[in-house]
Amino acid sequence: MSRDKLSRAVEREVKLLECSSRLLSYRRLNWRMDASHRIRRAFETFVQETRWGKYPFSLHVTQHEHPVEGMVQISATKFPTGAVTRTTTHDSELRERVTDIPVLEEGGTLVASLSVSGHVAFIVHPRRSDRIKPAEEQIFLFHRLDPTDVTDGVLERVLLRYLLYMRSTSVIGIHDTLNVREYLTLLRMKVGDVRYQYRLSRALLSMQNEWGKLLLAGLIGWLVAYVTGAGK
Repeated sequence: MSRDKLSRAVEREVKLLECSSRLLSYRRLNWRMDASHRIRRAFETFVQETRWGKYPFSLHVTQHEHPVEGMVQISATKFPTGAVTRTTTHDSELRERVTDIPVLEEGGTLVASLSVSGHVAFIVHPRRSDRIKPAEEQIFLFHRLDPTDVTDGVLERVLLRYLLYMRSTSVIGIHDTLNVREYLTLLRMKVGDVRYQYRLSRALLSMQNEWGKLLLAGLIGWLVAYVTGAGK
């Protein structure tokens, strides 16, 4: 390779990296000066609405900032499920003693997080207890958003999905309150999570049957198109 070609390649890389660095600085500044405040205000307004509306879970908002990362989150307090964990012991005189420990439901956190790359993600965690344990630890509602893309519409969609996910994973809502449309919304939320797309792709690669591969590939394509199109 000639020296001129190397020089041009280096010059191009420098320009690209300088541009990328400026964009990164802009995203971080936008989060610090604007996006994080808008998110917090939206979260606090939402929490106030849940209090006025006598929502069964007590919610509160917290915010943590680091030099180039940040987080605004809604957390929910523990909630008694009505179930107990019963233990039976015997003393030295073989008298039986029964102890009931209430089973508490916890979790249900909504996190708006700024990554080191300057992008914003919205992550929801399920309600869970010793009796009910959702398969997923968390779901990405949105990921790799530029802070300027965190609009009021996005925040509204996030909060509505958070309410649905709370109800769908709580013992007081999981069995009797979900309609077909809400089940489909939950499916879109899960399929829209990039990690679920990865797992589906891995399942595709591991299949031995060629017809099965074609069918699953078509299903993945339809689901992803639905999520990225009309589904959102």
